[in-house]
Amino acid sequence: MKKVLLFLVPSIMMFGNEAKSQIEYIEVMDSSYSCSFEKNLLTWFSIGNQDDFLTFIVDWGDGNTYESNGNNYIANDSYFVEFSHEYTSPGLYPVFVSTVSNVNGNTVTSSVIQITVNELGHCGNLYPYIYSNNLCNQGNIFISDVLYDLIGADGSIIHFTGNIQNVDINNIPYSIQPNSQWLEEHNFVYSGSPIIINEFDPLYGFPIMNNNFEFIVSNLDIETTPDYYVNNVFGVGISTTETAWLQLSLFDLSCNSSHNTSISITFPNNLVPLTANLNNPTITGNVLTFNYDMSSFLPTVYFSMPGTTPAGSYLDYTINVTDLNGTETNLSNNTVQYSAMVYNSYDPNEKLVNQPEFINPQTQEELTYEVHFQNEGNYPANKVVIVDTLDEDLDLQTFEMIRSKHNVITEFNPNTGVVSFTFNEINLLPKEQDEEGSKGYVVYKIKEKANLAVGTEINNTAYIYFDFNPAIITNTTSNKNSVSHIEETSLETITIHPNPSSGILTITSGKEINSLKVFNQSGKLCFESHTTNLKSINLSSLNDGLYIVELKNKNSLEYKKLIIKK
Repeated sequence: MKKVLLFLVPSIMMFGNEAKSQIEYIEVMDSSYSCSFEKNLLTWFSIGNQDDFLTFIVDWGDGNTYESNGNNYIANDSYFVEFSHEYTSPGLYPVFVSTVSNVNGNTVTSSVIQITVNELGHCGNLYPYIYSNNLCNQGNIFISDVLYDLIGADGSIIHFTGNIQNVDINNIPYSIQPNSQWLEEHNFVYSGSPIIINEFDPLYGFPIMNNNFEFIVSNLDIETTPDYYVNNVFGVGISTTETAWLQLSLFDLSCNSSHNTSISITFPNNLVPLTANLNNPTITGNVLTFNYDMSSFLPTVYFSMPGTTPAGSYLDYTINVTDLNGTETNLSNNTVQYSAMVYNSYDPNEKLVNQPEFINPQTQEELTYEVHFQNEGNYPANKVVIVDTLDEDLDLQTFEMIRSKHNVITEFNPNTGVVSFTFNEINLLPKEQDEEGSKGYVVYKIKEKANLAVGTEINNTAYIYFDFNPAIITNTTSNKNSVSHIEETSLETITIHPNPSSGILTITSGKEINSLKVFNQSGKLCFESHTTNLKSINLSSLNDGLYIVELKNKNSLEYKKLIIKK
């Protein structure tokens, strides 16, 4: 038995900023994704207005307990602690955690959760997914709550809905297909062959397959009433070209032959629609409306945008499709909200760092810094000097210069941490004369010191000197050894499936999701979306492995563990 992980989360992220007394509760959950008898317990809690010294006692439900070494916890912060335990036999074990506050002497005990330890090999996880390809060939629509038939090598048949766990991974090969009676009752037909599973991953229990774990069925119903559907939206804003655009993917889910529709787009106030390629466009306030025939190419809508729009900001749109004939009855899928990210080469005179704000306290992270500068005057700069005093929590012996846009002389004092980059005779033209020629940058990397305490912050600011002018001070980058290898903290409010997955994921949530981020096990941000009420994501470009999905709504964050396996 051992404590696996400890890290801190600022309390405003998980629990809001309400006033707290000392530790009032402990939340626990089973965070195991393993075919072995070793199970993990994730514990999280919030500390009140005073620092506290806590020792945790874990009752594993099998007659064994584990007492952690005491640790000091900082006031007004929230923490996660993960414990592991290896059971000796299968069973259902009641597990809870308790601790005593050193400040007020209160004993706090978590609720009891049940940890299931399966027989060896009974750990298979199947997450098939099924789509309906209607007779009009309008595209594939995901279907949930499908009944499947799973037949093992011994001839046993298991009927399950949606997904199934604890499958005997040794009873291979398995064949699986949609249940014929369920298909008939729901007016679907499946003409494909059963999917054969010949192998499971022995550690995580998901099937190892060369093809997608999906079924395509056809809908026997032929609808004649239009059912218009905003299937997908993609768009960006480009500051350097002062343009933004949206590409719309819309379908009619019926076999209607008339596609006389109107599309309205509510756009941000700082955009101006470009209507030359649109049919019968009108603009009322910040709402653009135009006609569209769905038998033509996918519509793309362009806007002009101020070139000063910051990189990384978002353009929020609402898109709606309307049947101009007035015969459509199902309006539930006619509207979607979308946020498009704004891209820019970089803002002038800024400093960037490659790691997210919260980095893994268990790993000695390497930070890559970029310092950008630009001549916004009205005369060429002859000499530019960047002076950077590196944070005392960085390992100065690991400093390494990577690249720069212009020839540079680098001077570094490993005793003081001061590094200077000198660009002599750079002839940096003014921005108004040459936008690209007015810019420069330098990139270097350095590791943080090993074994830094949880909560350690690494801040950095650069000073840029143009000829004899006063210094231009960049923004301050900040990295905190606090949140990176985040374990799953959500209970039942949000589900991501299939999991494990080849990368195409569906999100089911009882509350609106405002943003989603995906981190790898090193805490590096691999994917980010700020689409409001996000329903699906494509992570097929990620490598196989374990990832942490951060989902944010208006009041809280939730986390999910995700396994990518192609």
